[in-house]
Order: sequence, then C-alpha cells, then structure tokens
Amino acid sequence: MMDWIKVSDRLPGLRQKVLVTAICNENGERCVIGEAVLDRDRPDNGACWYAPIGAWNDEWPLDENGGYTVTHWVPYPSPAEEA
Repeated sequence: MMDWIKVSDRLPGLRQKVLVTAICNENGERCVIGEAVLDRDRPDNGACWYAPIGAWNDEWPLDENGGYTVTHWVPYPSPAEEA
C-alpha cells in the first residue's frame, strides 16, 4: 500500500493520472475523488486539477468552480500480474 502524498510536499507530473483526495469546499468534508490529472492551462499559468467525466474524455475542474480543494494524491498501483 502506498502512502498519500501531500500536494504541498510534491506534485505529480503534468497530465499524469493519479488518485486524489480532497476537501469539499461547501461542507469541509474529506473525500476520495478518484482519478484526476494536474494541468497548467489557466491564463495566469496556475495549476488546476481535473477529474474525468463521461465517456468522451471530458474533464471538470476540481478547483473553486468544481467545489473541491485537492490535498493529497497517490500514483496508481502497478497492474496485477497474471496468476
């Protein structure tokens, strides 16, 4: 089992698929979002987390507009070996 990494300690590579946990900005509850990627596509060159939605590789932001603050991430584990 891998330990969660604080975003304040280290960030994953840009567009690397990872699992994230976040705080809901509306009620302060912690939750696991699931898969997300970090990107730098804001006009101010700031970083934003995105989570996939739907079947067409659409993404929604997890920042102020999405209502979440990502606090930790962890890389995906290696795939299972054939048994």
